[in-house]
Amino acid sequence: MNQKRIFLIISFFLVAGFIFGWIIFKKNNLFSSKNNINSSSSFKNEDSLKNSKEAKEEIGKISKDELKINCKENWQKYENDVLGLTFCYPKNWGEVAIEPIENLTLLEGAMDEYSKDENNAYANSLFIKFKSNQNEVALNDDNNIEIRIFNNNYKGEYYPNSFAYEKGPIDNIAELKSNNNICDYRLNFTELWQEQGKMTEFWDECTDGVKTRIINHEEYFNKNLYSYELESLAYLKLQNNFFDNILVKRKYLNIRQTEKKINSFEEIFEAKNYPSNADNSEIISQEKFNEEKEDFFEFVRSIQSYGPIVLEKKDFEQSDGEDSKVTAIRKYYWMLESQNLEEAYKMQNRTNIPLNEFKSDYAKTFKASARDFKKINDNTFKFFVDYQEHNKPKTIHRITARVLNDGKIEIITTEEITFEMVKFGDYTAYAKKQNNKSFIVLEQYGVETIIDEGIATYNQDHLNLMEVKFFGDIKFSNSGKYLIYRMSGWEWSKNYIYDLENTKQIFEFDSGTSGFSKDEQSFFVCNSSGMSTSASGIIFTAPNFKKKFELFNSTNSNIADVECSYDEGKDELTFVYAKGCEQSNEKCKKNEIVYSFNEDKMVKSGTLNN
Repeated sequence: MNQKRIFLIISFFLVAGFIFGWIIFKKNNLFSSKNNINSSSSFKNEDSLKNSKEAKEEIGKISKDELKINCKENWQKYENDVLGLTFCYPKNWGEVAIEPIENLTLLEGAMDEYSKDENNAYANSLFIKFKSNQNEVALNDDNNIEIRIFNNNYKGEYYPNSFAYEKGPIDNIAELKSNNNICDYRLNFTELWQEQGKMTEFWDECTDGVKTRIINHEEYFNKNLYSYELESLAYLKLQNNFFDNILVKRKYLNIRQTEKKINSFEEIFEAKNYPSNADNSEIISQEKFNEEKEDFFEFVRSIQSYGPIVLEKKDFEQSDGEDSKVTAIRKYYWMLESQNLEEAYKMQNRTNIPLNEFKSDYAKTFKASARDFKKINDNTFKFFVDYQEHNKPKTIHRITARVLNDGKIEIITTEEITFEMVKFGDYTAYAKKQNNKSFIVLEQYGVETIIDEGIATYNQDHLNLMEVKFFGDIKFSNSGKYLIYRMSGWEWSKNYIYDLENTKQIFEFDSGTSGFSKDEQSFFVCNSSGMSTSASGIIFTAPNFKKKFELFNSTNSNIADVECSYDEGKDELTFVYAKGCEQSNEKCKKNEIVYSFNEDKMVKSGTLNN
């Protein structure tokens, strides 16, 4: 009896132990699986855990140092520590640019001003685009690559006509933010706006987290016209807690206002042959589309996220043997940068400014560094300050200040250098802004000569449009005899040549391609027709600047597009121009004229082979 009782008791504990052990094993296994999923640094749109609090906390632990990103040949790497974003992209896409804040340093409040109107394209959104050195979109005019980085307040895309904004967003961005699945993201605007337009998707496919679709934009004027866009999209997540959503778009082709309704994917590549109200001659082939699509897939796979890197405040650096007054000035600007504003306030002498106003003025300071001190007298110094506010461009200021007996700093003058200083021999030329006036300055042995000036900023009602002037593109000619600069304003721009020896402005010309011959006895100007310029190709004598050669004559009277290139080695100028059409048109005939400055005459003329 006792043996049976003992057996039952032992059996009970064995079974209980087995059950308890099994529960612990399953629990640990579940937690292990969960942690493995959450700790992944790759983007997976189907990962529903990304929106959970636990997932966000775990993902946020990924640091930049943990990521490994190797770019393939002819691709380059981009990193943004403010957004916590890195990716690889083909070099031929151009340079990365952020819009509308080119100098992004702080995400908090970055888009508040733009987001007051939710119909603003920048409402709750930043964009990354790829631009060429000429500050134009590198791929084509349709902004092929667009990365929208947005916060959770972003409402979605609107129909491209302000009168239809009342209809609300035309996509399901709220659903995308919720389920992270790009395959379910759709654009659908079927409510005709004043019976004139609707936008729908009529074809799509979705693989590897990338959706490719064709959008049909149907409009009605006196007949139905159809526009189509073929594009790929991907949706990804960041971990900066402000702008955590990325919608990446790659547009391959844009067919405008064709009369034919396209019904299949294959037909889209034949659009150049369809009757149309627009030029659709540059439609890419299906083979080219497949190449570009593969690049986009590679690009999306390279995108990785990490926790944003916050710059640590630097300690103030002492300099052995430095004048104590210079040290005091440097420390003042270091305090502005470090946001130790109450201590900085105590160091400055402007007692008429309340502390709260002072703190408000410098609350957005990101960088402030004093350098290149020049002693004027025992207490007074002239120096430069590199200054930048959060999300603003860097600026350079030239300051004159004195250190008083009580150690406080008194600012005497402040000038903003608006175009970098250029030097030739004893001369220095630059543009500056001071007391709401802008100037072109020529300086020699510390003595300034004002060459040109204007009002620096527009007033609130813009009644001073013609008085506001901006200066830039400052350079000396090779001999140093001339100073060349650009002056611009509201929808206008002019260039000027200043004679240093005779101290006067001697010539004015339109913006475009320009320059001197090697001996500076000739000067050329080339322009294509534009909003504020007409096509031209002219060579002037120097220094009297009289015309000695002009591209326009009785046989060249309908030129619309002109390009110039100067060969300094041969001292020759080549004009390439189109007659009666634009050079961008592949069927347009291009003509060439070569002018030799050595022989002072035209040495070649003819038609180029396309």
